[in-house]
Amino acid sequence: MSINKWTKKEIIDELQVIHYYHDEMLSTLKNIWCLFDMHEDELPDDLDVESPEQLGDYIYGRLSQIKKQVNTEK
Repeated sequence: MSINKWTKKEIIDELQVIHYYHDEMLSTLKNIWCLFDMHEDELPDDLDVESPEQLGDYIYGRLSQIKKQVNTEK
């Protein structure tokens, strides 16, 4: 169905679902952040911690560094 044919209620419902998934993803990323004992003072100044895309990319990068370090120490 084309978005142009959606009712106002359908659009609002879809936005609420999107907002829910955004919040859940952000919550999960912050849990991963805490699990690996990452510190806020390590964050780049331009990183938006409320952006799941930016936070996810940063966490992935840090975990990649940790993996390399562990593999090097073997």
